[in-house]
Amino acid sequence: MPEDATGANWVTASTRDKSTLTIASGAITPTLDMHVVAAESGTADFLDFIDTADIPGPSDYDGHVLVLRADTGDTITLRHNETPAGTQRALLLPGGTNIVLESEEMIALVGDSDLAAYVPMRGAQSFTTGADQAHTTTTSQWNNKAGTARQVLAWDGSAFVAAYLNAVDIMEPAQITSFDDGLGNTEIASSGTVTPNFTAAYVGTVTAATIDIQSYTGADPEVNPADYPITLVTPFTSYVGEPAINKETVTVGAVKTWRLAATINGSAFTSDHTLTFLNRKYFGPNSQAAALSSAQVLALDATGNGGSALDADYAGSWNVTTSGEYIWFAYRDALAGTPTFTVGGFPGGFTDMGTISHTNDSGFVETYRLWRSDNLLTETTTVVVT
Repeated sequence: MPEDATGANWVTASTRDKSTLTIASGAITPTLDMHVVAAESGTADFLDFIDTADIPGPSDYDGHVLVLRADTGDTITLRHNETPAGTQRALLLPGGTNIVLESEEMIALVGDSDLAAYVPMRGAQSFTTGADQAHTTTTSQWNNKAGTARQVLAWDGSAFVAAYLNAVDIMEPAQITSFDDGLGNTEIASSGTVTPNFTAAYVGTVTAATIDIQSYTGADPEVNPADYPITLVTPFTSYVGEPAINKETVTVGAVKTWRLAATINGSAFTSDHTLTFLNRKYFGPNSQAAALSSAQVLALDATGNGGSALDADYAGSWNVTTSGEYIWFAYRDALAGTPTFTVGGFPGGFTDMGTISHTNDSGFVETYRLWRSDNLLTETTTVVVT
């Protein structure tokens, strides 16, 4: 039940309770700081006045913050500066414009005895649960500002910078939303080049963009010193004729970092994307009991019964189909640790078969370690390596 406010200073009265007030002849008479407002009849009505009769003392509404919520299913229109009577107070609304509260939307008003009225709190706007909100009067007022009045501090990803923002920037800040080279992880090689396929996306108006090799580990990826940076042209989302880069030929795990630098809505933004050169791990069936050759390791992923993956770790989970064959697993011997196998939910069942010199599909030579299942199998089973 609502608490008794009799004799209490209105601004210190409890706001833990709220009640529903039904509009009567355009007015409501609040007894608390928050009320649900219901239409007098039907589901739509006008609210013209706040009647202060139940506020202790004729001037106690001064500074009173009143939160109103439209009743579920009702549309309540707050009307500007209608003519009140007696203890009623009018509503003075920004720009002389009526405010519409749809079902469950809310607004905060404050009483002002100098104005003999209730006015919305500065920047106040209506809210509803579970729905997207359209641009409000406050946002429209922002749009009407010009020059330094529109200048605010904006985070550019690394620092605060002065920026001029449109209303949409408040809800959708200027930014680079995606940047990719179209390559993903790439197999380390003995030689050769690879060509990126850049794509980018933004929020805001882009007026300039470049892509450069920001940094790298391992060998220098640039074929010609003048290949990068490249300059994108409108709409700045892709580039035609990207220069190829050298494949990594020295260090497994070498990383090349691209940087997209763009000017959006007059401010500078950057986004980095990395390209990593890795070697494969292989798994699949083979009936041979002795250590496999490099060619046989390559063949483990030649059919759908096995597979391979570019990875910096030997851990993983795979399905392997056998027909009177062993399950084989091969990975870079440089990876630290000893793998643990679970086959079909049961631990163990694999033997370390030593190392071989392995040449991958791109000609890179490295020492690989081989593991083989203890038994010949005829089934499709899940192998988990940790």
